[in-house]
Amino acid sequence: MTSPHGGSASPALAAYTRLSLSDADPNKEHRIQLTTEESVREIWRAKDSKHKLAGLFEQNRLWAQQIKALDPNFFSRLLHQQTPDYLWIGCADSRVPANEIVGLEPGQLFVHRNVANCVVHSDLNCLSVMQYAVDVLKVKHIIVCGHYGCGGVKAALLESRVGLVDNWLRHVQDVKRKHAKLLMRIVGETDEETEHKRWERLCELNVIEQVVNVCQTTILVDAWKRGQRVSVHGWIYGLHDGLIVDLNMCVTRKCEIHENEVEGYGDAVHQLSQQQQQQQQQHQRTTEHTTTPVAAATTPTPRDVRSISMHGLDRTHSFQ
Repeated sequence: MTSPHGGSASPALAAYTRLSLSDADPNKEHRIQLTTEESVREIWRAKDSKHKLAGLFEQNRLWAQQIKALDPNFFSRLLHQQTPDYLWIGCADSRVPANEIVGLEPGQLFVHRNVANCVVHSDLNCLSVMQYAVDVLKVKHIIVCGHYGCGGVKAALLESRVGLVDNWLRHVQDVKRKHAKLLMRIVGETDEETEHKRWERLCELNVIEQVVNVCQTTILVDAWKRGQRVSVHGWIYGLHDGLIVDLNMCVTRKCEIHENEVEGYGDAVHQLSQQQQQQQQQHQRTTEHTTTPVAAATTPTPRDVRSISMHGLDRTHSFQ
């Protein structure tokens, strides 16, 4: 008997399997053989898993050595470095490592992550992180950062069934329904392009809505009431180029709520809508200039510009 990885199984287990073949009861023989083979596979899976985990410990040891070689005082300094200026509320996606993409060291960024970077008023986990960051650490900036290509947002957009997380994604589906008219106006050359553009726009709208949710928590309302300086920002990260884009949703003082809208909310959504109209007009002009079927086939369609180009929003954000 061989292992799932091509090697030989344990001699004892192999002998046990051969012994089962001589059993007088054919059915019992088959059951024993299957049970034994499953046991062998399970043992090899466990060994493989243990080997991979051991590799993580080895990588950790090498990492610690490299850090000490570059900066002998790094870890002793880190003991007293829990004074971040920023709270990052982001997606749990493994492709969006908060510290790395903004170039900050451990201790400089307080982080909370969940599926689709949602801020829910009944989520005591997120609220506890926010309260500790604002009241104890005295952070100056809260950053809600989503990302293009978010699987949670796509599941909400298509109303796909994933499992328990479907209940969590109801919050993103609420964003989808709230902005249904804006999303339905997005039409691409193909069904796939239409879906992709709507997906990206919902990623942006979800960030804006979560900024509103942050601003409406008692944590921020109380902080602003007592004069604490803390700003809330809405950003989005591009997996395709590694750059962060400012969505122009920034609240720096006590929220003034008019018809359930945080100040600045309407402008941020309007700019997304305006960008969409500009893209459609550009596409229409390109189509009108097409004179022959050959030209139509070779004329490139306007690229779906992911960075927002109005009012300087195509810049990448700096912590300076």
